Amino acid sequence: MLSFVNPGEIDMKAVEVMGLSAKTGDSPIGRFGTGLKYAIAITLRVNGHITIYSGTNCYKFEKNLISFRGKSIEQVVMSKNGGPFINLPFTNDYGQDWEPWQALRELESNARDEGGHSSPHCISPQDGFTTIHVSCPEIEKAYLELPKLFLETRAVANHMLKHAEIHTPTHHTRDGIYY
Repeated sequence: MLSFVNPGEIDMKAVEVMGLSAKTGDSPIGRFGTGLKYAIAITLRVNGHITIYSGTNCYKFEKNLISFRGKSIEQVVMSKNGGPFINLPFTNDYGQDWEPWQALRELESNARDEGGHSSPHCISPQDGFTTIHVSCPEIEKAYLELPKLFLETRAVANHMLKHAEIHTPTHHTRDGIYY
C-alpha cells in the first residue's frame, strides 16, 4: 500500500465537481481540476483501491456498472465514512490515455506541491492532514521507480529556458532529459 500525505484537509469538491481548481498564476499546472479525478479513475480501471482521508473522514471509491446507450460503463462512486455511495460525474474511462505510472506521478506531484510526502507504507490518517491510500500492484511497481520520474535534488540545470530547466540524467534516472 502507498500513502500520500500533505498538510491541510482536502475539500472533497475537488473530486465531486468537474473543472474545479484553485490553482492560479500565469502558467499553473493542474488548472483544469482533472488530475486527481484521473488518478482515481485509473486506479479503479486497473482494479486497484483508493481511499482519501480528509482529516479522519474516510472517502472510499469504487465502480458502479451502469448502462449508457446500450453500452456497459463503470461510473465512479464515493462513500463517506461507510455511508451510501454517491455517483460522481465521471467514469473509470476518464483519463483513458493515462497509464498507471501517470496516476502515481499525479498523486506524488500533488503531495509535493502541498508540502507533503509519500511512503510505501500505510500512514494513519489524522486531523489537519489529507491522506491518500492506494493499493494497486501496477502503481506500487511504478513507485519503486520514483527517482526516474522526479528529480530528488535541486541540481543545477544544464540549460535554462523561459518555462523549463533542462537537467542531465543521473545514474538513478531514465535515459532522457528532465525539464
